[in-house]
Amino acid sequence: MSAYNLGRHDEAFQHFSEAIRLSPGNCIYHANRASAALHLGRADVALQDAKNAIKRGDGYCKAYLRGGAAAMVLQRPHEALSMYQQALQLNPGSRAAKAGCGAAAKMAEQQRSVAEQEGGTALCGERPALPLAAPDDEAAAEQLLSAEAMLQACPGLHAAKCAHVEALILCQRYTDAHSACDSLLPGVDKLYLQAQAGWRAGSLKEALAALHGAQALVQNSPKCSQLIDLVAGVMQHDNAAAAAFEEGREEECIEECAAALQLTEHCSCAGLRCRLLYHRGCAHSAVSRHDEALSDCAAALQLNPAHADCLHLRHQVHRDMGNYAEAFLDLQRLRKVAPGWPGLLQLLGETATLSLGNTRNHHVPAVCSSSLLTVLPQGAK
Repeated sequence: MSAYNLGRHDEAFQHFSEAIRLSPGNCIYHANRASAALHLGRADVALQDAKNAIKRGDGYCKAYLRGGAAAMVLQRPHEALSMYQQALQLNPGSRAAKAGCGAAAKMAEQQRSVAEQEGGTALCGERPALPLAAPDDEAAAEQLLSAEAMLQACPGLHAAKCAHVEALILCQRYTDAHSACDSLLPGVDKLYLQAQAGWRAGSLKEALAALHGAQALVQNSPKCSQLIDLVAGVMQHDNAAAAAFEEGREEECIEECAAALQLTEHCSCAGLRCRLLYHRGCAHSAVSRHDEALSDCAAALQLNPAHADCLHLRHQVHRDMGNYAEAFLDLQRLRKVAPGWPGLLQLLGETATLSLGNTRNHHVPAVCSSSLLTVLPQGAK
């Protein structure tokens, strides 16, 4: 305790940890380490230590006091109030417990008031529109770190949750962003951010439905109206491209994909652009424009190196061009990202055979040659 009394809380924390190791069932050691952790700004550790102390000695008043203090730092007033009330039951004259009960009740009321205000704000969607263009990678990462710190400090705050979803979107983590939307309060903010995560990932129909739902709540929402115009325009070209390809009008499909890509040229929407590039690449491949198809595949794979459809398409294009070694390497990449791809092993075997048969006239790297041999049937080696 001497280190603790002298204010050397880091050293005291280590001493209490050693005491717990030697005597893990002693509630006092856990409660003392909780106090040291509080002084070190480690409220989460302090709360857990206080709970451990209570498990080992539920009649130890200081364990509840320190747990209440830690819960207050973590912005958990209801949990803090419960701790302080338990302390009062053990020691009705405790001034710290009485003061803690009052502070916890006050914080709970403040949070309730803020939640009511946020509920109205969330319903009306008063947050600023999310920029269409993403910041550079470093700035986006810094924004996400800041949002995560804010969320950790205020886990129940709607504004903190929205900021976290926005940062995930700008970091192009669309699936994570869409999942994080589940914890948002109902209203325009939630629907708008669901739409933002959706259309950027390529889910245009779902995004448009969310935006129309937001407009049903608040008709005059400029950010929703602007996004509807963009998403509806891209969706029109996307649908036209799909219909054209289905009907064998590849040139029209290429033009529609190009129009959609132009609309999103300055937008941060990697998932959508990757899908559009893939579709245009399919159309280019269908009319034997191999170089253009490879260019589309390269651009899509730069956005998402694990895009299985693009890897398979590029393998097909290389194979059509007689570039069997390159085709085989793309299949190897496909096996890493989508090992269950239908017929993959057969494709690997066929392409390996073609590539090895082509080595008389073309140089094949040694690494590729050894990989080819591993997938050939025994009798073909």
